[in-house]
Amino acid sequence: MQTKDSDERRQRRVLRGRAALGLQTSSRALPISTNATSKPKKRCTSTQGFRFTSNEVAKIRIRAEQGDSEAQYQMACAHRRGQGVPQSDVEAARYDWKAAEQGHSEAQHNRAVSCTLGRGVTQNQEEGIKWHRKAAESGNVRSQHVLGIACLKGLGVARDIRKAIDYLQKASDKGYAKSQNCLAKIYLHGQPDVPQDVGLALCLFREAADGGDPEACTNIGQLASDGEEAVNWYRLGAEQGDPEAQFLLAQAYLSAHGIGGSHQEALRYLRMAAEQGHCNAQNTLGAIFMNGHGVKRNQEEGERWFRSAASSGNAEACFNLGVIAREDGRRDEAASFFRQASALGLKEAKHELA
Repeated sequence: MQTKDSDERRQRRVLRGRAALGLQTSSRALPISTNATSKPKKRCTSTQGFRFTSNEVAKIRIRAEQGDSEAQYQMACAHRRGQGVPQSDVEAARYDWKAAEQGHSEAQHNRAVSCTLGRGVTQNQEEGIKWHRKAAESGNVRSQHVLGIACLKGLGVARDIRKAIDYLQKASDKGYAKSQNCLAKIYLHGQPDVPQDVGLALCLFREAADGGDPEACTNIGQLASDGEEAVNWYRLGAEQGDPEAQFLLAQAYLSAHGIGGSHQEALRYLRMAAEQGHCNAQNTLGAIFMNGHGVKRNQEEGERWFRSAASSGNAEACFNLGVIAREDGRRDEAASFFRQASALGLKEAKHELA
């Protein structure tokens, strides 16, 4: 049986991870006004929210077989969703191809996605890029955004920051929130050939937030100089499902320097983020359950969350698993976890291996 001293020692050692309690937040605050006053707008595509019935599909099919590109696109959507017809990615890709060949930009985008993912067709990255370019030339904002990200990161194309900005700007000018958010991040940090412009970045973040991009809300919150303002933006992002916003809002509830007042709210937001794979939230939940902070101590639950975080490359979670394994006498497993944490850059782990 373990003594009280050894139990307390384990508790202290598990908390050595930098993010173990999730109390360290970003230090990007800038002296700017970012009032969170508006609710995000919702945007939709031509068939978003529309449900196809069998009777409607029968009429659409007639027009599609007569060569109507919009009807062909709608048939592709119906097959993709399995509404009014059996679900079939193959049939969806076939109808998308017919409409895409006639210049239907949404069908061209969907054709590009199918080729890239191998959904209903043989996977072919080059073919995917080709159709994204066709869709972008037709004014499709989603393909313009995809190509912007591809050029920015060198995914399937040569890395070219100028081309990336050009594609993202085109989509941004049409109000595509994801592109506005991405452009804002480029201007916030600057690039070798792109000067930093924090004011422009904030304007783009705000446009993206108004357009319904939850990550933009989070980014504005991280730029806010006022804690209450930051929390308001995190809450907007969290309500729209952004895991980083959920994690940062949970930190604010946990921190003595944050809004405080509700451990249960912190746990709720941590779970929301952790279930989306946010590794810092998973590690924080692990520490909370392992040490019984506001909950009943549950080593099995704590270790489960540590393992989830570690599988995503979280160094603190690897370290914490090493501590648990060592305290349980599993020294080889402990050494393995410490090596993983060390390889991920955690200095404390190197000391444990010395």
